[in-house]
Amino acid sequence: MTGEEFGANLSKERTDLLDTDALIWLVDKYDTDKAKVQADPLYAKLGVRTEGRDVYLESTELAGAATSFVTPLSLPFLLEKLTPLLQAAVDGDPATPVGRP
Repeated sequence: MTGEEFGANLSKERTDLLDTDALIWLVDKYDTDKAKVQADPLYAKLGVRTEGRDVYLESTELAGAATSFVTPLSLPFLLEKLTPLLQAAVDGDPATPVGRP
């Protein structure tokens, strides 16, 4: 969706584009921002949300920072932290908690 860019702006009318197999959010404050995103009425209706397939990384934590500093050292670390979160997100059971890295 973002092509070669790091991120993109998305209008409310196109919230449907977020309904993917799994969605990773990079947020500034985990609890506050996660609650804000999940409270959005359009996002709350998407399968990615109702089925618990959204993953939240805080930008100030190591895993979140590793998404911005893509280096030969950060990629293995990021994969180590993200893999179990993504596995939980797409296991087909909405009751499985995704957790934090």
